[in-house]
Order: sequence, then structure tokens, then C-alpha cells
Amino acid sequence: MAKIDTGRAGGGNLLKRAASRLARSRYHRIVDLFSRLRMRRVTPEKTYEIVLPESFGAARARIRLCVPKMPGGHVYAFSEDGRSEADNGIDRVVACTRGGFAYSEDRGLSWKAVRLKPFARFPMVRSRLLPNGEILLVAADPDSRDPWADQGNRLIVADLLGNILHAEKMQGPGWHGPRAVDVSGETLMYAEYPWNGDRDDCDAAHATSRVWRSRDFGRSWHAVFEQKSVRHFHYLQARPGVAGEWWLTSGDAPAESRIWKSSDDGDTWIDQTDTFGSSLTIGDCKFSRSVFRLTDLVWAGDDIIWGSDDALNDAVEVAGGFAPEPSRGSRLFRADPSRGIAPTVLGLCGPEVRNIVDVGKFYVVMTQSSPHFANNMPRVFLLSKPTAGCDPVLVHLFDIDRFSNDRSAFTSSIASRCSGNGVFFTYRRPTDVFRAPDRILRWQVEFE
Repeated sequence: MAKIDTGRAGGGNLLKRAASRLARSRYHRIVDLFSRLRMRRVTPEKTYEIVLPESFGAARARIRLCVPKMPGGHVYAFSEDGRSEADNGIDRVVACTRGGFAYSEDRGLSWKAVRLKPFARFPMVRSRLLPNGEILLVAADPDSRDPWADQGNRLIVADLLGNILHAEKMQGPGWHGPRAVDVSGETLMYAEYPWNGDRDDCDAAHATSRVWRSRDFGRSWHAVFEQKSVRHFHYLQARPGVAGEWWLTSGDAPAESRIWKSSDDGDTWIDQTDTFGSSLTIGDCKFSRSVFRLTDLVWAGDDIIWGSDDALNDAVEVAGGFAPEPSRGSRLFRADPSRGIAPTVLGLCGPEVRNIVDVGKFYVVMTQSSPHFANNMPRVFLLSKPTAGCDPVLVHLFDIDRFSNDRSAFTSSIASRCSGNGVFFTYRRPTDVFRAPDRILRWQVEFE
């Protein structure tokens, strides 16, 4: 594997000579400020080239990562990519900021800033593109100490000119990321992500997690599903090409890790994992229900493919005792959970899986960092798509550079569903991949 870093170092000699006459502490503060300003002008980028195994379907992968040049004056965070596998005709990318958002119509090459003047003080933390050029936004209460609090946050429907079409206080917390809100036909739904603590005390101290549905694109809402027995919901998406079908997942404890399906646009929900007990055996290992803790999934015929949002450190050998170190770590699984048959393991990922992005013949799989592993780095994998008579193959591509010792969720489950012309987007922390303030990463993927 070859790694090429083409980020420019830049100059600043005049500033450095002037600052050299100052005290050492002031000098470093000025140089650090200059570096931050320079990073706003220069687009940092890195390119990875990876030779793929024989018979993988491609000989080589080239992945270019960069932080796109965003509109000046604000720090932006990637929020969603309107492009989907269902070819919904929307190829618009959204990044949110305080008091507004920006959108791109050319896969991140240029951006249009939109200001929402009545909400200039409110950080926009989530979005969902709607039909007819509208957008649904979650605006965090700027006076709240907890941005996930269920009082004070706003749901806003606006157009791309910044006109407010509807606004109201939320009746509960917002959603986890773009995989927890979706539109199918005239049905819009999102699944709540309450900031509940560990459920080892009393259930009464935890907020109920709910699924909300709108039939008028955000002007009115009704709760259609409630669960007090789970910490929060991770995922809610309409299945492409299947009218009325929606999939919902929850976590975090093993007993809370479940997958539901609705076939009637949210009127009723059936637990697809209810037939499994407190543990299940796959191959030589016995796992808890944490195999069903997930933040992303894709469909493969009647099956789904997902990665566990859990390091599965509680795995034990069937013969007894904890599983050996090489057998511990998150996995990619494939199954039709409604059949009650143990999933098939497609590969070992190590750190908890956050996102799976469709890039044509393959999927890009991304993990977070994890203290359960030595280098504590997020990892990037490539998964071939299943075909008749050919099982998917998982290949580790590279690890994500980090400029902080803190644990990183990396994408925080905020990523495109699929690429457009090989381009997709993810969220990033300011110290992941590059030192840069904007919390957005543009991926350009090519295969030979």
C-alpha cells in the first residue's frame, strides 16, 4: 500500500521573523493562529493507493480525501447527502452551521451559503432534504446546556433561499444522523436519540425513545412507535424500491439491541430479532445480542448486511472461556433476521463499525476509533458486493490519521448513503485526517 500526502505546508516567513522577537509563549500562539487561518485558505488533501487481492473485481483502489473549501465566516459540519441508491433525482449535499446551512449541487466543488435570520443564534445540528426544494432542520437551543435536551430545540422547514416555511418546538430529542430520518412518498419519519445514560439503575430515569411521522412534510407530527426498554434508536430508513417498508434499530445494551420492520409506513412494527435469545452461536464463538447493535445497514436481496456498533468483547468460545484475542472485535454480518437463523460473518473489522457507503461494485466500510485496540485508530475497509455463487470479500484499506489522543467516533454515523461519480461525504472531527476546523470530509474513490 502506498500513501501519498499532498497537503501543502505553506509559508509565513514574514510572520515568523516578526514573532521571533516575542516571548516564546506568544510566538507559539501567533504561529498557531496563523496555521488555523492558513488552513481556511488551503484545501488539505491526502491520497491512498491500495493494491487489491486477485479476483476481487478491481486491481487497485485510489482514494483521495480532502476538506472542501467552505463559505467563509463560519465553521461547517457535514449533515447529509441527498443522493440515494433509489435514484431519487436529488444530488445535493448539505453542511450545517450556526444560523444556517450551505449546500452544493456539484459534489462539493462549490457551495451556496443560506442564512436563516430568525435563528441566527441557533446551531443547526441535523437536516433532511425534502421534496420541492425544501429542507427540514433541527436547531439546537443556544441557551441550553445540553443540545440534546428535549426542551427548546426547534424543528424548522425552510426553502433553499432561507425563507422559513414552518417552525415549532420539538416534542423530544432529535435523531442520531442521516440514517435515522427518511422520506418515502409522502411519509417522513425520524427516530429519536435521547441522551440516556446506562440503563443499570431505574428505567424511570430514562426518556422514552419514539418514532415520529409526518404526512405533510414537517408541518405536523405524530408519535407512531414508542420504546421505554431501549436507550435510543440508531437507524430508521425506508427500504428502496419497496413501498411502505421501513427498518428501525436500537441499542445500546445487548438486550436493547434490536431490529424492527414496518410494512405499512410506520403503523405497526415487528421485532425481527425477537426469536433470538440472550445469546447466539456463530461458528466457534458465542455472542450476546450486541451483534444486532448497529448504526448502518444495506440490503442484499432478502438479506441485510451490517457491521456491529460493538467490539463484541464478550464473545466466548463454544467450548468455554473467552474467545482468543484475534477473534474479538466488531464484525460484518449478513442475514435475514426474521428467519431466526444465526447471521453469517463476512469479516472482522476490530473497532466498532459506523457507516457503510455504496460505491458501485463495492462498499466502503468505516469504523470509529476504539480503546479496545492498540493503535486506537479508525479503520477503512472495502467490501465486495455479493453475487451468485460468490461470497463478499473484506479488505482493510488504511487507518485514519488522528491528531489527538481522545477517542474519536470519526464519522459519528453521519455519511452519504452512496457515491455520485465516485464522490461521497462523511463527518469528521477537526483532528481526524487533517488539522482543519470544518467538520466535513470529501471522498473521491476510483478503481482500476
